[in-house]
Amino acid sequence: AMIARRGKSLLEAVTCMERALALDPEYGLAWAGIAEAHVILGVFGLITPELARSRAVPAAEKAVQFAPDLGDAHCALGIAMLMFDYEDRPRAARAFDRGMALDPAAQGATWYYLYYVAGLCGSHQESEAGMRGLIARDELSAYLHGLFAILLAVQRRSEATDSATLALGLAPDAFLSHYAQQSAAAGVGDWTRCLSAGDALFALAGRTPAPLQYHAIAYIMTGDVAGARAVQAELEVLTNHGERAPWVLACVAAALGEVERAVTLARSAIRRRDPGVFALPGGEAERALRSLDVWPELESAMRLPTSGAVGRTK
Repeated sequence: AMIARRGKSLLEAVTCMERALALDPEYGLAWAGIAEAHVILGVFGLITPELARSRAVPAAEKAVQFAPDLGDAHCALGIAMLMFDYEDRPRAARAFDRGMALDPAAQGATWYYLYYVAGLCGSHQESEAGMRGLIARDELSAYLHGLFAILLAVQRRSEATDSATLALGLAPDAFLSHYAQQSAAAGVGDWTRCLSAGDALFALAGRTPAPLQYHAIAYIMTGDVAGARAVQAELEVLTNHGERAPWVLACVAAALGEVERAVTLARSAIRRRDPGVFALPGGEAERALRSLDVWPELESAMRLPTSGAVGRTK
């Protein structure tokens, strides 16, 4: 449940799972949770890419070792490989395929699979249909509505607002619900509402890199460049000048027209395997970065699983 809430609840989740593993070191589901939590902590810029990778990958491998028949274990391995192993994309695909074959109805595992096929393989229709199927089985899941809102927001779909509103109504004190509100507003270009959603999120859970990224972009889009630069300065301090969340800083720098800084940070993020690189592929926050002449070079370095050479194994 704490993993589903996202934000700093992830740190509590890690502590709980470590306690479980102290009692049973071969508890595969706990290892899967450790892997998932560290991927997400890296995505949101709460830990360095190096720490995220060093904890997530071994934990995912142990999850599969100790629970080979658990879909969540294989999907945890899939998301870890996807975020951190650019050289062996088919391994991530095989892990996702195995996880879904074992348990196609598992919420967490299915979300990662659908995120993979939509955000990184471009199969948006398959992903949307899968999410609608999950929600039909659990209409009161704020977690699912929040994730669906984020998925739709990346596609700039107006339905993202409805899903985010449902998530917030079901879990008003969850980080994910408010982040979904912020993402949905950005996706449809409602920047005033994006700022309001960000303020509500910060009041609830503190100021963290990924939501601050949206806040900076929203300030730019509403003409408050000084506000955006203030957020950028805050991000520099908060992340120790890119030690954490270098991709977030790259996107903000690009949006502010700081091309050299943006390119340096983006290259660093890819080299260091920052999981934030794949957090919201194609989303509004990275629009300016994608418009730079260097984008084809960056995209090639990511080795996205969109071609036959590195794609899915279906």
